[in-house]
Amino acid sequence: MEKLNKKQMQMEAFLAAPQHVLLRCGLLLAVPLVVLWLLATLPFYGFGPELPRIAGSAVLIVVLSGAGASLIKLQYRIMSLPGVDHTLPVNYAAAALVFAMLLVIMSETEPQFLAMGRLIQVTVLAGPAMVFVPALVYTIGYKLLVERMIMRNTTIDFNYLAGYRHLEEQLSGVWEGPQEFGEPLSLMLLQFRPQERTISPAAPDSSQYQLDIVERALPIVEENIRNNDIAGLFSSDAIWVILGRTGADSVAIPRERIQSRLQADAEFAAAIRREGLDVVPGVASYRRDMESPQHLIRAAEEALLPQLARLK
Repeated sequence: MEKLNKKQMQMEAFLAAPQHVLLRCGLLLAVPLVVLWLLATLPFYGFGPELPRIAGSAVLIVVLSGAGASLIKLQYRIMSLPGVDHTLPVNYAAAALVFAMLLVIMSETEPQFLAMGRLIQVTVLAGPAMVFVPALVYTIGYKLLVERMIMRNTTIDFNYLAGYRHLEEQLSGVWEGPQEFGEPLSLMLLQFRPQERTISPAAPDSSQYQLDIVERALPIVEENIRNNDIAGLFSSDAIWVILGRTGADSVAIPRERIQSRLQADAEFAAAIRREGLDVVPGVASYRRDMESPQHLIRAAEEALLPQLARLK
């Protein structure tokens, strides 16, 4: 798996952020917009009969802004689906909405609209455009600000989020074998952790990421696995290895071989000693009660916990 770029990290941050965090970010950004709205409208309309409409518009701005970050998360979730173009701009949805609005305007007055002169046509379209252009500018600014707020206040291991999905996709491709035909299948996680600490693999401490070590270890692991095995980056401090046609009774052989090859590489062994790291394996094998690849992944993560406790 390639290293994530900034755009991919922003996408992963949105996908991992809880809904209440997204709501809080949206509401914070709604405050200056509501203030600007009131400053722009109250001097013209005052506190007369238009006040309820102005107040209602301010409430609508707050609601839309509060839900805006969740809508961006939904769009990112769609973009993360298999087969969807990951470079799809988020603003396509806003452009499509405006295009639909213009079609509605023209469909109601199509004969009259087409018979109008060019100046009148431009005037008719100027009204929606005057609303849309500031809204589009705010949408772009809103997206950038929310992304910055999430990225600055997160300890998310983005490589874990992407690596988990990649591993899940790889397991889905071989899941039919054990599920339908009873073929053995095992999953091994190799985690590189400080010797004196115990950290949950599902929520690693961001200050302890060992991405450089993991990236140096991955080629060594890939060179020393069998033809029917697959390896990849699982997180910023772990590697996954799918052990094809390997059951619980035979996982010790590939596990010990991979560990010994890592220790036999003099340069790599010196690097982990210098960083004070241990290579911790966690292995899980397919069982009939596992209904999906997620269950096998979770079992491998849980297998790491007793191993980590011994390092403390």
